[in-house]
Amino acid sequence: MELIVSINKIKEINLEVDSLVLGSEFSVRSTVFTLAEIEAVKQKSNKNIYVNVNKIILEEELDRLEIFLLKLKEIDVDGIYFSCMSVYSLNRQIGLDLFYNPETLTTNYSDVLEYLALGIKKVVLAREITLESIKKIISKTTDVEVNIHGKLNMFYSKRKLLTNCFNNFEQEVKTKGFLREELREEYYPIIEDETGSHIFHGLTLSSYDEISNFSEIAVKIDGYLLEDLATVVNDYQRALSGEKIERAEDQFSGYYYKQTKYKK
Repeated sequence: MELIVSINKIKEINLEVDSLVLGSEFSVRSTVFTLAEIEAVKQKSNKNIYVNVNKIILEEELDRLEIFLLKLKEIDVDGIYFSCMSVYSLNRQIGLDLFYNPETLTTNYSDVLEYLALGIKKVVLAREITLESIKKIISKTTDVEVNIHGKLNMFYSKRKLLTNCFNNFEQEVKTKGFLREELREEYYPIIEDETGSHIFHGLTLSSYDEISNFSEIAVKIDGYLLEDLATVVNDYQRALSGEKIERAEDQFSGYYYKQTKYKK
């Protein structure tokens, strides 16, 4: 098993994990690290260093993206996560290891095997599939990754929804808050940043009981919006040692045992 965590701060590079994921100027839903910071982490850490390059790439960004990928190659990062196929195309002549993460699209082993046949090193499975489906995919290939902990993104738009809303009511613009539907009790975090607007599930995915099923693959703790990554990592180290870890009140098992109603 490879234990991976996406970090929010430089000081988190000492967490007891195998690999670290850093956000970049070409990422969404992750803390942005500059190229200089990425290089410094690579030099200081003995862990695998991966970089998020998972935003939707616009036409006018292609030249800058190619320069960025070349710099990551010079830094000798150990891999990059991507979702836009322009990254795959530009990387043909660069040669970085690629991890495909299209969020909700990787839901069956046939898709996964096709992506791997393109030379992609690893495919991140959708967070909305059941444990049974994950096991079936793992039986076909272990070149996959499962997100085991973190906030589930439910909605993304490149539009500045909070800005538009507050401007419409002539109020001071706030870029963070919560949404609550009239007929539901849950509060859903909403964040607006330079990449757009993001709405998250009110509860946090946790996989203390399920992690034993993933011994042959990579698993990732998504640190975005998590305040105490050290405690989370420690809980999973204890779970891997066989200790029973109870889910907190603000945690849930995601879709491991309940199929989402959304179909591909």
